[in-house]
Amino acid sequence: MQYNRIEADLREDAWYFGFYLGNSTLLAFYHDADIFDEDYAEFLLANRHVFAASFAVFSNNCLTPHPSDQSALTRAATWVAQSMLPTVACNYPIEPWELAPASQDRTFNAAFQHFGQALALGTLPTQIIQNHDYFPHVFNGGSFLEQVIMVFVNNLLVDADGLVVNEQAALERATWCLLRWIDRSVVLDPPITPWEINC
Repeated sequence: MQYNRIEADLREDAWYFGFYLGNSTLLAFYHDADIFDEDYAEFLLANRHVFAASFAVFSNNCLTPHPSDQSALTRAATWVAQSMLPTVACNYPIEPWELAPASQDRTFNAAFQHFGQALALGTLPTQIIQNHDYFPHVFNGGSFLEQVIMVFVNNLLVDADGLVVNEQAALERATWCLLRWIDRSVVLDPPITPWEINC
């Protein structure tokens, strides 16, 4: 059976999300107040559920664009801003549907949300990650989170109905990539290739 990769536009969106979230510049997309200089890294490290939910807000808005026409990046920035600065000016507060789990299993939306939860809550494959405390490294430069997300997304395959067929394999590959980032003695077999970290 022939399987396909996730569509290019969606992979590119995920790449941008990982880049801006990981290098602490996501709030550049928040337009209701000038909070670009707010450093949210420590907040997200201490509030992992907010980090995990940012994946849901982003992917839900990729699937169903917000009625305000705000981008998925802006909605994810809104979630982080609202969570960290509850009194900040906000014209379009986050709505329940933006935080909701994916309504259908095996979709990109479901897989992306699962990945965010696994990263945040420490449920990456234990046979790979073992006892490494990886989460504090998430904000050590934008490339870390960006590339881990891209390895996951680029390795996802979908069938003719657009349903993901290899979520666990993609999760394991991304986990190996993450482990290589925090422990340079790890040898990947096969090595990470350019198509896995680019959109």
